[in-house]
Order: sequence, then structure tokens, then C-alpha cells
Amino acid sequence: MLTEDGIAFLIGGNHSVLKYATGELTPAQSSLDAFADNIAARQELTDRYQIPYAHVIFPDKQSVNPEAFPFQPVHRLGDIYRERLPVPLRNRVLYPADMLHGEANPSFLALDTHLTDHGSLAVLRLMLQMTGIEADHALSRVRRRITKFQRWSGDLGSKLIPPLDQEGLLLAPDWKVTDFRSPGGFNDGMVDILLSPDAPDNRTVLLFGDSFFLMMLKHISAVFTRVICLRTRFLHEEMIALIRPDIIFTGNAERNLSMVSPDTEAQAFALYPHLRNASDLAFDRPFLDAWAAVTAPRSSHAQDFMKQHGICYKR
Repeated sequence: MLTEDGIAFLIGGNHSVLKYATGELTPAQSSLDAFADNIAARQELTDRYQIPYAHVIFPDKQSVNPEAFPFQPVHRLGDIYRERLPVPLRNRVLYPADMLHGEANPSFLALDTHLTDHGSLAVLRLMLQMTGIEADHALSRVRRRITKFQRWSGDLGSKLIPPLDQEGLLLAPDWKVTDFRSPGGFNDGMVDILLSPDAPDNRTVLLFGDSFFLMMLKHISAVFTRVICLRTRFLHEEMIALIRPDIIFTGNAERNLSMVSPDTEAQAFALYPHLRNASDLAFDRPFLDAWAAVTAPRSSHAQDFMKQHGICYKR
């Protein structure tokens, strides 16, 4: 949907965004229960591993900028889910819709469903605060590097007929960062690994989530030397045992709250491409070396690999 002011909103698709935003639909009790059970189990698990943890609900555009949305009032799934949680669990769930609305720089561009790089930076700041991590210098560096002018259609603008373009500023890192991505054109099961030897925090952060995390990986690489993002709606305990992260974040786009599945229904993370009957499952050598290193962090291969990339990797 494109408004008279030239702002595009996602209203259809598998998540019935418009029906939830107008209140025509409300979440099923089973979905509310699954979300609460997931957060409780994740908190218990990360407490057991003694790992700082938080969950992020990335708000949809109409939740951050309701005044631009043609249908009023705007019903926010993030509020519904978060308010149903017991207070201790609610404090582990970040839903920054109101904060993003008050930001000086725009959190969304007109033709995109994703946050701007300024919006991602604002969310990252809150994620770190929630997990007790101080990184003001690194975050200031990120802010100073959101300078690259670009004109592009955005994920909504590209679907319009004719397509429309938008203009914005993107993050242009001035720190060394090497990224490795698994092959395949699917979403669930994709892996991104970023190594940033000059980052001030020499720890591993593990992300379970969707494209909103993907859009902020370079931001996070300014803070942590090792950033691993697994594309999945679930938290996979087997990946925690393998990767042995120091910090964990899970996250989802607000529209994905239309139906939440229990973590107990998750298949093994490594099976995702096989379950999709993907034809080309071969890893290229650079990714395979990186994946082998981060999933066996105490191995000599991991030590050597990280040393080659300028990272002191002690386990």
C-alpha cells in the first residue's frame, strides 16, 4: 500500500499485517502461550549457561510511525505479546517502537519494511544496555560512519508498478571486518559469520533471528570480534553447545507474531537446507573454514583460523 504522502506499508502477505494492525484479527491464545513459553525456556537455558540474553521484537513501520498509517488506531502485536508476559520475562524482551518514533534520524525510509541504519543503531544500543554491555565508543563510531549515500528501491518500492526509488544513508565501516555466508537462496538455515579483529569486545555474540538482525550485523561487528547470525525463528540449544557464545540475542519481526511456534518444534538447525530439498549444499572453502572454527572453538583449527584473522581466541 502506498499512501498519498508516498510512504509504502506492507499490508498483505502470509502474516495478514493489515488485519492485525487494524484489530480485525487478534493472536490466538496458543500463539501467545508459545511466545511466553519460548521466552521463559530461553531465559532458563541462558541462565544455566550463564550467558547474557535478550529478545528483540523489531517493530513494523506502522507501529513506529502510526500517524502515517491510513488506518486508525494502530494495534501493535508487540504490545500485546510483551504485556502478557510476567514482569521478569517482560524485562528480557525489547520492543522499541516508541523509542524509534522519538529518534532524531528516521527509523524507516518510505519504501522499505526494514529499519534504516540509524534505526538499527538505536536498537543495538538498547540491546547492549539490556544485557549490561557498555560500548559507547564503538556505537559512536558506527554513528559517525553512517555516511554512504545510496538510491535504491527498497523491498516495497521494488514491488510497485512502476518501481519507485528512495534515498538514504548507509553504514560504511572504517574498521576491518571479514564476513562469511553460507550458500543457498533460502532464509531458514542461512549462516552469517563476521570477524572484526579491531572490535573492543573480544567475545562471541550469537544471534537467532531474521532479516532485521541481518541488516545490523556490520553495526554489531563494531562492538564484538565474533558475530554469528543463524536465520531461524527458534533458539537451537545444540548450536549453543557447539558455538559456546558469550552473549545471545533472539529476535523476530513484529509481523511474525501473527503465529508463534514453540521452540520444542524446532528441527536441528543443520537440517534446514535438507528439509527444503536444496540442490547445492556444498560450502565454499572460506565459509567452511570459518564455520568449522566457530562451531569447535576449543579446537586447534579454531585457534589457528582466528589468529590468521587477527583475533586472540582463548577458550
